[in-house]
Amino acid sequence: MFKTSKEEWQAAEYLLAGKKYAPCLFFCHLAIEKILKAVVAKQTQKLPPPTHNLLELIRFGNIKISSRKWELLETISRFNLDTRYAAEKQAFYFLCTTEYSTHYFIESKKIYSWLSSRMKYHKRFDRK
Repeated sequence: MFKTSKEEWQAAEYLLAGKKYAPCLFFCHLAIEKILKAVVAKQTQKLPPPTHNLLELIRFGNIKISSRKWELLETISRFNLDTRYAAEKQAFYFLCTTEYSTHYFIESKKIYSWLSSRMKYHKRFDRK
């Protein structure tokens, strides 16, 4: 999960550069979902639930986060659904302006980096 999350993140960067904003945000969600599942698995020593809901994964992993991160993850979780289903897809594409997409790409990158640091933190303790 952790290794493939890096590939998903690189795809998000590529899509942002190519001005493919809705798919970019979908890949931001996917990268965060995968790294979050890796953190949860590492922390709980259990397989994470088969869900795309980032907040459900936070709850399952008993990960303490700020209300700001909670709100961001709540928004980012919607990027998964809004790009998959026809009814939501068109509205989401209109929402994904350059400004909106760049903002949430940057915020997603902060979350992704924070989760990456949690993986590195856990790895240090595995070496003992």
